[in-house]
Amino acid sequence: TVIRVPGHNFDTLGPVADLNPSAIMIPMVNNKAEAEEIASNLHFAPRGHRSYWNTRMIDRVGDDYYLTQDLMVIAQIESAEGVRNAEEIINTDGIDCLMYGPADLGISYGIKPGTSRHDSELMMNATKKVISASYAAGKYCMFIAGDPSDAKELRELGADIICLGSDNEFLQTGARNMLTG
Repeated sequence: TVIRVPGHNFDTLGPVADLNPSAIMIPMVNNKAEAEEIASNLHFAPRGHRSYWNTRMIDRVGDDYYLTQDLMVIAQIESAEGVRNAEEIINTDGIDCLMYGPADLGISYGIKPGTSRHDSELMMNATKKVISASYAAGKYCMFIAGDPSDAKELRELGADIICLGSDNEFLQTGARNMLTG
């Protein structure tokens, strides 16, 4: 499972990490200082300061879960500042993946949300920068594709993790098919 949290703070990240997801996706990561704080909030000592003693985790995986939990930390790059600092963010110990967030990124560039990388040189350059920063760090980059041809193109550009569609889209399509089928 991948859980997208609403913010960076310790009070938000700790309880979500205690649900034992495979990955946590954090929005609006703009610089190295934020990335370091996020990584510290999501990792146990000595890497970080995540709190121990969750009875649910102990019941599920044992009292040594702090030694064995392998949580993927995904930093969402959703601003011009985040793109400028992509290398520093992905090279932060404890950050495993950059996730390109096009809607908020477009707004930060002063262009309409949903503007395609094909329609904006800024968006295409941002796409390439997120991929190259991740690749250079030997870590992952994640994108959302609108359709299978977009997914194929992102793969050819070097994206590692590609989400095709969204939960909202799948729910709408399923409901529509159920009502008309």
